[in-house]
Amino acid sequence: MKEANVEFRKLMADVEFKCDFAFLADILSKLNDLKVTLQGKDVFEHEMYNAVKSFSVKLNLFSQQVKQSNLAHFVLTKGHKVDEKHPQVQHTAL
Repeated sequence: MKEANVEFRKLMADVEFKCDFAFLADILSKLNDLKVTLQGKDVFEHEMYNAVKSFSVKLNLFSQQVKQSNLAHFVLTKGHKVDEKHPQVQHTAL
């Protein structure tokens, strides 16, 4: 168990890993929101379809925004900033 803790500390010291981890957490949060919507009580099939379709559209929007360095919908990832001239990441949150 101690080895796993040491390995995790090494990973968390890597700023690129922290950015990836924050992005993963943001995406999983959005997927969890969809899951909760789909598991709601008295949710009809057409509402489920609309929720999934809407989520698909949001993913496309998120993809375009991330390509433009717009992280407005990614609360944890937004706290990390990549300097274009220097590939190191500067974090403001986490």
